[in-house]
Amino acid sequence: MPENEYVVATSIRNGGLRKTAKSMRLSTVVVEKETFQSFTRKLWALLVLQYTAILVLSSPFALLESFAVQVEPYHFVLECIAFGGIGVSFAIALTKGPMWPFAHIALVGLTLFVSLEMGLTFAEASWGRYGLIAIGQATTNFAIILALITMETQWLSYTTGTAICLICAGIWMLVLTMTGLSVTYACYVALGGWGYTLMVIFCSAQVAHHVSTDEYILAVLFILFPEALLCLGGKERTPEHHPDEAVSIV
Repeated sequence: MPENEYVVATSIRNGGLRKTAKSMRLSTVVVEKETFQSFTRKLWALLVLQYTAILVLSSPFALLESFAVQVEPYHFVLECIAFGGIGVSFAIALTKGPMWPFAHIALVGLTLFVSLEMGLTFAEASWGRYGLIAIGQATTNFAIILALITMETQWLSYTTGTAICLICAGIWMLVLTMTGLSVTYACYVALGGWGYTLMVIFCSAQVAHHVSTDEYILAVLFILFPEALLCLGGKERTPEHHPDEAVSIV
């Protein structure tokens, strides 16, 4: 009789251990899902801030003719500064990125120098204002995606995100044609902004495999070429680090 009681007690303890282990696994998945969703929100929030800054800083070059005229004599020097600054920003990110505060410095520097380069390009090009509109469209799309992620919309996916951005592109095209732009150029601008948004959406899914969930600033820095993060020596994370249940738009 005592032996039977011992066996039953052992079975109960084993069952309890299995249940506890299962609960721990479920708890771990929930924590990982919440952590990855937090990473996603921070990634898209930083993208919105970065592109808003680029839009604001580059707009005087395209919208203010007097400003563009004043800058024209220094165009070559400013181009060199812009390209040099972009290169230095990426060098800092690749060599010192994981260490605070170098990623922050690299992101601020990249934003400023990209804004300068975009502004100089818009000032020279006949299509400068339309390029500015395309950046505005992409920024708007990023903000919409961020809002949907923040609201934890269950139906948000790559397909629905693409469709929503396409609808926004159609609205932009209608607005541009109403302002007097030809349908052809309106299509170019709207589809250009839409295509760039799709590229960022696709790359955001790839960059998540090369950074940890607290390296969202590095993810923003290398959003368009995530494979460059392999230079940091980080190996791809396994699926259990960002479970499928946690993935929505990225």
